[in-house]
Amino acid sequence: MSCGRGIELAKELLRKAGKIVPKKKKQTEVKPIGDAPVPVVLIQLRSLFGERSFSVPEPLLAELAMQWSYVVRNRARWTGSSGALDQLSARARLHLEQLRIDPNVVTEMTQGCH
Repeated sequence: MSCGRGIELAKELLRKAGKIVPKKKKQTEVKPIGDAPVPVVLIQLRSLFGERSFSVPEPLLAELAMQWSYVVRNRARWTGSSGALDQLSARARLHLEQLRIDPNVVTEMTQGCH
């Protein structure tokens, strides 16, 4: 077992025992600088149910893309934990909401995957 993995396991055990309270992460917000408009990106989602477009603030999209690339790159840390999967699922829903993507569209897309 690597040192990093041992530390993570120790932290997880302490969290479960109530000895460590996880830090709350601040919400990602897009704040315009002065009167400058926030640049947006047009996202197109295509599924069996059709195509939908969403305008997304570019800074928010860039930040979330970095966060999720890290999550996916380090998936060995969470693939075996149902609790971690639940947390990631909730985080993904929150981020999709921040991106202003309609939850009904996400539901439609997941139905098309089965």
